[in-house]
Formats: sequence, C-alpha cells, structure tokens
Amino acid sequence: MRTMCEQGHLLVIGGALRSDHVAVYRRFIDFAGGMERARIGIFPTASASLASSQRMMDDLVRYGVPPEHIYIADLTRTDLISQIERSTGFYFVGGDQLRITEALLTAEGRDTPVMAAIRRVYATGGVIAGSSAGAAMQSERMMSASGVPLDTLDGGLATQPYRRGVYVSPGLGLFKGGIIDQHFNTYDGRPARLARVLVETGVPLGFGVDENTAMAVCGEESFEVIGTGAVMILDASRATWEEGPLGVRVSGVEVTLLQEGDRYDLRTGEIRVHEQKTLIRQGEEYRKGNRVITDLTQTNAFHRGMTVGLIDNTAQTQIGWMLRQSGQQKQARQDTQDTKGQQGQPPRFGYKFTFSKTDSTAGYFGTVNGVDSYAAVRVRMDVEPLKVHDLLGLSW
Repeated sequence: MRTMCEQGHLLVIGGALRSDHVAVYRRFIDFAGGMERARIGIFPTASASLASSQRMMDDLVRYGVPPEHIYIADLTRTDLISQIERSTGFYFVGGDQLRITEALLTAEGRDTPVMAAIRRVYATGGVIAGSSAGAAMQSERMMSASGVPLDTLDGGLATQPYRRGVYVSPGLGLFKGGIIDQHFNTYDGRPARLARVLVETGVPLGFGVDENTAMAVCGEESFEVIGTGAVMILDASRATWEEGPLGVRVSGVEVTLLQEGDRYDLRTGEIRVHEQKTLIRQGEEYRKGNRVITDLTQTNAFHRGMTVGLIDNTAQTQIGWMLRQSGQQKQARQDTQDTKGQQGQPPRFGYKFTFSKTDSTAGYFGTVNGVDSYAAVRVRMDVEPLKVHDLLGLSW
C-alpha cells in the first residue's frame, strides 16, 4: 500500500476511464485504505442515470473490493451522513458538473451537511476521485460549457450556464492549484478554451487532464500523472491578451505537457520528470522540420504539435490552425462580402496557434511502464486570429 497523505488524496480523472486501467483503479483502492479497509461511496449526482455508478461498483468488485464495502450514495436517505462518516473514499461519476455543485453547495456557496461530511473524511486521509464532471468540480473555480472552444475564444465567458461558450462558477474547492479541465485531448481543442478562461479570469494556472488519465494529488502538495495520456499545465501568470475586430489575441502562455510518472509540485511549480526519460539534446531530435497542423481540433493534435512537432524536432516553432466549420464558414463568407462593401465586421476564419521554444524549454523522452512517453516543459504558446495570408501560406 502507498503512503497516505495526512490531508487526503484527490484522483482527478479526465474522463472515459477504461475498466482495464489497472493503475488508476489500484491507486484509488490504495488511497482508500486497501482492499479490506476501503469503504467507498459512489456519487451518481452528475449523471441522469445510475448506469455509470453501477459500472464503477462492478469494476471495484472485480478489482477486489468486497461488494458490501461499496454503496451508491442516495442524497434522499436520512442515514447518508453516517454512511459517509464510515467511508474512506468517494467516487463522482461523469455527466454535468453543475448538478454536483447544485446538490452539494447551498445557493450562497456554503457546504451542505453532506459535503461537510465528505470534507471531514478527506481531511483525515480519505480520497475523493472523479471522472469528467467529477474531475471538473474539484477545483475552486469550475468550467462548464456548451458549444465549442471557438465560442470561448470569440466571445469570452458566458454570463449564464448552458449558453454557447464557457460558464465559470464556484467548484467544490478541493483542488486549490488552479482550474481543472477534462477530456483535454479531445472535444475540439480544449487547450484553446482554457487559455482564454485563464487570461480573462486572472487565474494563473490551468490543468487539462486527458481521457483515461489521472492526476494523483497529495493534498495541496503535488501530483503524479497516471495513465495513457497527458496532463497539460497552462501558466498564464505572465500572459497578455486583447480583443480585436478579428477575435482575441493571447500572448505568452507557458505550456507544459507531462505524461506517465511525471510529477508537479503545486507549492513551488517544480517539475520532476520520470527518471526513465532522458533530456532531448540539441542535435539529437527525432525529426527535422514540421508542417502546419491544419486542424488543432483533432484528437491529440496539441500533444503532437508540442512533442514530435517541436521539442523532439529541429524546428524552433510549430504552427497550428483552428478553423471555423460548417455554419461558421457561412458566416465568414458573409463577413467577407460585408467587408468588400465596407460594411460589417472583417472576415473571421479562426485562430492561429504558435508553439515556440524559449531558453526555458526542455523536452524529454523515454519508456515508462512499457509505454513511450514524452515531457514537454515550458513551451510558449501564442494565439492570434487567422488572416487571409495565413491561409494562403504567405506568412512563413
């Protein structure tokens, strides 16, 4: 069994957790006290059904937790708080994170008696885990969204939930390092959305967790990356931004991508790359030169751009595009027509992302637990609206 944190553990899972992901399940069970000691409550609060909660319960039983040591939490039960107080760990399934905060916080943002009981267990060494919505709700400020990341780049924050763009509201405040986002390697380029949220809210750090991947967090101290994907850390503490007729411009976001076994110190910002990964030195890069990534909304496009496109490449920059699609293209054509007639807004095609090496940038590569794994440390990211000459390839 792993050493426990006195103040408890968090397990922040980016969504789509596979039932065969042994490392994440084992870590959750260990954090809850081991096979025999673990007493686990599963909260279906974010979901519209009990199906995902039942699957989690079945998975935990297959991994060795006795079925009588697991329960699906029913917020209507009068004895729920006593159940919680006998527990050593909790799991929040995916769905809509606003349903979780609406159920566990009052209208004034205070803890309900159920949430207060959960915090008491966590404060004495318990574990709180969650996937997708169950990950997003763990930060102090929580994102929820409808639409696509381009909406956020164009329009900024939504003033109400369930509107296009992104709505930022209070989370449960368990993770104090910054804003958490999930499904980070999918869903139309979520790093773009998180970057805009950080610069507009003034929150310095954002943590994007890939699917089937987890941050194993020790209190407010540090976390380790577990899983097949990555955790991307966006540092906007020195970034600048401005609105313009073509969209927003964001400059100087520092991005770090960590994978299996890498660690991050939440107190100091120190990055500890797994010992099986070695520094990629100048002249030892795997690839020579890159090309424009024409669709950054593809799965893993940001990851490939930062790794094989930049830190394991002789190139000093990697450029990628995020373009409007379908109905958005129709609007761009209309904007172009209006501009020719000296009316309306200039054409808005999308955004250009430039990833650059700086004096602080470093890349690492190795095989960890049988899987090839990168770490891309302190890459600079700049975002600006696309122009016609960008699309024609005349700007480089």
